[in-house]
Amino acid sequence: MPKGGYREGAGRKKITENRLDIKLYMRVSEEEQLLIKEKANQNNISVAEYIRQAVLDKMNDAK
Repeated sequence: MPKGGYREGAGRKKITENRLDIKLYMRVSEEEQLLIKEKANQNNISVAEYIRQAVLDKMNDAK
């Protein structure tokens, strides 16, 4: 009888939908950074989520 090893369906499941694996980098001044962090905190969201929403909402408004 085999001991241990791979079982079908075992282990951590891979995330396939809405995967956030792309990184974007940008430069901002110290003042801009503080303002972005402050606004994200006011909205109780992360800086990344704040920027995502700001950019994507702005694009929807332009259409």
